[in-house]
Amino acid sequence: MISIKKINNFLIYIILFFTIFGSAYNYTYFPQFLSYLKDFSIFVLFFQVLIKKKFLFPKDLGWSFVALFIIIAFFSWTGFMNCTEYSKIDVFIVLMKYLEFFISIIVFCNINMISTIDNKKIVKIYIIMSIVLIFVHLFGYFIPNNIVSPKIMTHFTHGYYNNRISIGQPAISVFPMIMSIIYLMVYSEKNIKKVLFIVFLTIGVVISVATTGIISLLICFVCLFFFLKKKEIFTFIKHILPICLLFFLCIPFLISKISINNLYETQIKMFTIKIEALFNDRINDYSMIARDIKYSKTIESVDNVIDNIFGLGVYGYNRNGIDIGNMENTFRLFRVSYGIIGVIIFSFFIFSNLIKNFYKYLFAKNKKLDYLFLFLLFLVYILHSWTLDIIYPATIVFSFSIFYSVTKNNENGSEKNENINC
Repeated sequence: MISIKKINNFLIYIILFFTIFGSAYNYTYFPQFLSYLKDFSIFVLFFQVLIKKKFLFPKDLGWSFVALFIIIAFFSWTGFMNCTEYSKIDVFIVLMKYLEFFISIIVFCNINMISTIDNKKIVKIYIIMSIVLIFVHLFGYFIPNNIVSPKIMTHFTHGYYNNRISIGQPAISVFPMIMSIIYLMVYSEKNIKKVLFIVFLTIGVVISVATTGIISLLICFVCLFFFLKKKEIFTFIKHILPICLLFFLCIPFLISKISINNLYETQIKMFTIKIEALFNDRINDYSMIARDIKYSKTIESVDNVIDNIFGLGVYGYNRNGIDIGNMENTFRLFRVSYGIIGVIIFSFFIFSNLIKNFYKYLFAKNKKLDYLFLFLLFLVYILHSWTLDIIYPATIVFSFSIFYSVTKNNENGSEKNENINC
């Protein structure tokens, strides 16, 4: 007879699958309704954790973690009970997905109690799947859209996504790659396999042309250069430099043989536009203009003291016709949905944890690698919060929980800061 823990293992694999490959839905024939399997799985695991007599609660995330949960749960539930413009099921689904951020942290912090897979094995699987994701995007979207379609004069999708690695939101798509790189840089043993993994993952982030992802990766590389031992950094450079040189030396050959000059030139042009946009109020970044317009129109509905303090609720339920979904900026989303209180608590949650882990890394006697990793985790989380609703997408929600919980496993287990083979 199959044990409960073996069944739970299967549920974990389901969650991992949809966490990593969620960005591939839009260009595959995989039925999207099956993605609800991950939501079902996380709630099943959560209820099993709850019935345990003792379970680890992430107290070190601070009171703002609990306050954030209360605000989202209360106002979203109020929206579910009172909405008239949207269907109740839509609001209920949003509520459940927002709550997954909180319950997934508790689940993965207590994963050893309900499964035979520990956090480190989950991370190993996560990293391997992140590398596979690069090839899924390459052969599922990037190559067909940028190389095949020009030859057969048939576009697989509209031109906005040309030269990108993903048809979905690139900043979400590259999040697993960024987190895998950081984890490998901080924890793993220094060997050729690790170098190859980091090279592949870095290439995946770069060719995505996702501004948020590239900036996050560059900032993390700078931080790691200053925080990690210089000897380790130079050893890493010594191994990775020949591979990078070989890769870039191959580009002219590939261009001449496959005749993708236009693709290469367009890719460079997109990078130039994005770099220029960083220094001129992003006037050339049309996606940011669209978000600014939507926010400006939505914030006009916040026209009294009560709305300013408590917000319009999820989906703007108390303002008919106001759609605040897909705001693509967590601070703005909380400003409109949960008011000034929501913005303050959310900001305190992420920035207090960022500063706390930075301070602990500099001054704590033990587990310094864990504090460095958590600092980088929250740093990437903050950077992505500027262009995404990071409480909602499963890729970011479950990724954050998985990588946060592995440090709790280090803290409470006998293995502390061991080098991790991957």
